[in-house]
Amino acid sequence: MKKLYTLLLVVVLTVMAVLPVMATTKKSPTATDVTPTTTTVSAKDVSVTQITDSAVKSMIDTFVGTASNLTALGVDAKAKMLTYMDISYTGTIPTGGIQLPMKITGAKAGDYVYVLHAVKSTSNANAWTWEVVGKGYLSADLTITATFKSFSPVVIMKVDAANANAATTNGNTAPKTGEF
Repeated sequence: MKKLYTLLLVVVLTVMAVLPVMATTKKSPTATDVTPTTTTVSAKDVSVTQITDSAVKSMIDTFVGTASNLTALGVDAKAKMLTYMDISYTGTIPTGGIQLPMKITGAKAGDYVYVLHAVKSTSNANAWTWEVVGKGYLSADLTITATFKSFSPVVIMKVDAANANAATTNGNTAPKTGEF
């Protein structure tokens, strides 16, 4: 009888774990999905706006839509674009860059998040170089810190907690169900 109850419990828990993933809908990216918090820089010096330039949107879609681009940056193949925006800063950026803590809405604790930044080439107006400026598991406050040496288009990508794997996180692991 214990085996029957155990099997029934496993089936119920499996269904409960999968239902939220199946119910997830893709959300259109908006600049309001990232709210800068300020422990390192002043909020009045940071502005987050939607990207309206169609050429920049196309460049982002092309880059994110090409798996080899993301793999070259060490981004997990399961990562999906959550949003993109233009972040600007009115102050002087020091040599080591500025650490900008960002609250990520549209994600949940345990999701693995990548903050990608596009740097425009100084020699070719149509060329962009991408870099990962922040990554990690989201904690309960949904905040991740990214270090910027310049500001321009930023893409937030996430791997749902259920799909995040330890290989992507360079040895950091998320707590597993039942761990204390």
